Formats: sequence, C-alpha cells, structure tokens
Amino acid sequence: MTGRVSRKIQQKKAPLEVTEFSRRQVLTGLGLVAAGAAIVSLPIGCKSSGGSTSDTTAVEPATTDSATTPPVSTDVYPSTYVPYIPPTTKPGLIIIEGTTCSVATDRLYTPGHIWVKSLSNSFVVVGITYTMYHILYNPYNCSLSPIGTKLAAEDTFGSIEGYKMTTDLLSPVSGTVTDLNKLVIGNAGGQGAGDSMLAALADVYGGGWMAVFQLSKPAELGKLLTPQQYATLVAHE
Repeated sequence: MTGRVSRKIQQKKAPLEVTEFSRRQVLTGLGLVAAGAAIVSLPIGCKSSGGSTSDTTAVEPATTDSATTPPVSTDVYPSTYVPYIPPTTKPGLIIIEGTTCSVATDRLYTPGHIWVKSLSNSFVVVGITYTMYHILYNPYNCSLSPIGTKLAAEDTFGSIEGYKMTTDLLSPVSGTVTDLNKLVIGNAGGQGAGDSMLAALADVYGGGWMAVFQLSKPAELGKLLTPQQYATLVAHE
C-alpha cells in the first residue's frame, strides 16, 4: 500500500518499526471495500507456524451460555447511564483450528475485526477481536472518543497502536458513546498507563472491552457477522 508513514519507537534493547495506516488503507487491508466485505491477503499473526490454517472450526464449551449464536437482546440494561461491568465468566469460544485465534459465541462481528455484544435492545458494548489483537501485535496505546460522542456506522471512535500496526477503530453501529473502559486508554510505554492496561487489552472478550454505545439505528445489527460467519472469514484469511 502507498502512503505509509514509518517512524521508530525506541525500545530498551532495539528500535522496532511501526507502520501507520490511513483509514482507507486499513479498510482495504482488513477486507472492507465500499460494496461490502472482501477477503484479501493479509498475514494474520494468530496462525500457527506449523502449517496452513484449516477451514474447519471447533467449538469450546461455554462457561456461560452454551449457544453458538448471540442471544436475542432483551431490555436488561438500564435505559439511563450506569457504568458497564464485564462478566467474570468467560464466553463460549469457537477455536479456529491451526491458529491461536478464537471467536466468542455471544456477540456479533464486523469484517474489520470489531465485536459487538448486545446489552439490551438499545445498548451494545464493543471491542477488538483476538485476530485484531494479533494483527496489531501486542497493542500498547489506545485512545477512544469521549462519552457523549455521536457516531455513524464506520465513523472512527478511537485508534489503537501495536508493535506492527496503528489503526483507526471504526464504529460497527450508529449511536452515542455512553461509557468507556478507562483501563484500556493511554500509552503503556509512557506515563499514565502500564501493566494493568496491557493486561486489560489482552483480555479482548472480557476486561478489554472498549466502549458502550446507545444505538440510534438498532437494525444495523442485522448487517453484522454471526460468530460462525466471522470464524469462517478468519479461517480463510
């Protein structure tokens, strides 16, 4: 891709090369095009070094709900703002054979590796997938749009930086930001963040959640990928 801007990040032992991508480049690199989703060639860090990835997937039993598709939303999340607390139990996972990637079965996905979990008919919580985590390679710097920000689907609601890539975070739905995960905001390489931030980001389906949105167009959820569809997309990349 053209238009790359490279800069050095000084490490304790040696500098690492980090590539910054424009929004358009990220959309193309992750398989998003204007007409819809398209799978393109992009090295996925979670593939095993032992060989090619199998197209089949295995389901690991859930420690909460055992369903392999997200449950229908119900009005269990308050209509007024309250801080979101992620569940302490782990979701069911689809394990993609031949890789270290997994897909939580209790939420929906975008082709750009963002997950969306319904809290009610009006609220969702979003974050990045294990695939995105591995593409970035140990993300350590994250910024998010402030509470009250109104977004349309595919607007930028933040950015995240890892040792291999920096990318915008594209909103999977239209709505208003009502809560943020302060644990994942900041730069673990600078002041104000550290081990707790890195640990949160690594728990992508739990403590690594990023934001809660109040939906303005709930029907947009119907355009997202089911866990099995997303697992199949990742298995073919």
